[in-house]
Amino acid sequence: MKLDRNFFSLTGLGFKIPGMGFIPMGVVFGLSQFVQNFKLFTKVHAGRLMVTTAFWAIVSGLLVRLFASDREFDALGLTAVVTTVIWVAMLVLVAIMILTPVQRIGPERSLVLVGAGMAIGTYLLVRPEKYEWKYALGYGIVILGLGLAAKRTLPVSVLTGIAFILFSFSQGARSIGIIAAFSVAAAVLAAIRGSRQREKRIGPGIVIGSALTFSGLLAAIIYAMKTGWLGEKLQASYIEQTTGGQFILLGGRTEWRASWDLFLANPWGYGIGGQPSGDEKRSAIAAATEFRGSYFDPYFTKSVFGTRVDLHSAFCNLWFHFGIGGILLALTILIILARGVLRAIQLSPVIVAPIVFILAFGIWDLLFSPMRQYDHIGLAIGVSVLLELLVRKENDSANTRSRETNWPDSIIDNRVDPKLNTIPPIRHF
Repeated sequence: MKLDRNFFSLTGLGFKIPGMGFIPMGVVFGLSQFVQNFKLFTKVHAGRLMVTTAFWAIVSGLLVRLFASDREFDALGLTAVVTTVIWVAMLVLVAIMILTPVQRIGPERSLVLVGAGMAIGTYLLVRPEKYEWKYALGYGIVILGLGLAAKRTLPVSVLTGIAFILFSFSQGARSIGIIAAFSVAAAVLAAIRGSRQREKRIGPGIVIGSALTFSGLLAAIIYAMKTGWLGEKLQASYIEQTTGGQFILLGGRTEWRASWDLFLANPWGYGIGGQPSGDEKRSAIAAATEFRGSYFDPYFTKSVFGTRVDLHSAFCNLWFHFGIGGILLALTILIILARGVLRAIQLSPVIVAPIVFILAFGIWDLLFSPMRQYDHIGLAIGVSVLLELLVRKENDSANTRSRETNWPDSIIDNRVDPKLNTIPPIRHF
């Protein structure tokens, strides 16, 4: 493997420029390929839609901020405005910059490089107290491990995923454990469907089957937390977060309750760099702490309503800072990632787990994570666009499928190399 710009574009995603946490070094390394990557990105509908909605979201955020000057807003400095615009731009740029590197290096190696870069970057650049598995360190190691397992057989991939599931729950990292479980279930679902013929389009069968599988798995995991099967730590957390009778996600992510209170006060958003009034902040904090107690007040006053408002949800942040345009962008991202998951399930089973992990984690971070997880969302968008590019190549010419890249036919066609597995060949998706 050459240590060229493709190598550093992927490994560099885990390294942030010091003092500029919203700009990963991987994007800087890939600037020389921007035009080529941008053309690839906009070849497909998902890419064009992302670029368009991101542009109008920024316009919307600036207009809301401009016309909000007569409201009781606390003025923020230029830094907050600039960093917020950079944040939303990076959601698109990270996705754009991975396209050519992944096509040149190949999927399995790209997964290994991205995972290693995320893990090493976290270890070197993050404070030691943030070395917990539930943060970016665990995210990177899971991608690394599943990427290495993708070079083996399906049983190895599944067993690797199960090991990560058990370890994640033992460390109290529910999000990683749940998403790893989804990823393993997706690989198994792909294997079950592997002996059947299917249409090239995403049909109702794959949608309904995936929805039922994932819903049932989530219900089983929640029940296991409630009963203590996953350990006393997760059981105690479940009891704490459902004390008021609310669903666990509302108790665990009380920022959504605060965001809803702000939405009721001002549904048009607050504009780029905007701040709620003092009364609106107090009302939002009071609404959120109804679920889990007043000990969350310092967190809300210092982190959520700090110099730049961060509602611990990219979806809510897009509404808050960019108004209606932000909501459209958030919904666009959600649809692109959901379609990516459905397409991934139609790939070769050995590669499904790491790809679904990235895509599902992108959805989780879109809904429940702070601004600093933007790179996870951008990576997931890029993977979804790559899958759509593969479909486009299939539709253009069945005889020239990705010969200029390192993507094996077994991945594109859902045929499994006999050396890797024993699942019978089936028609490509």
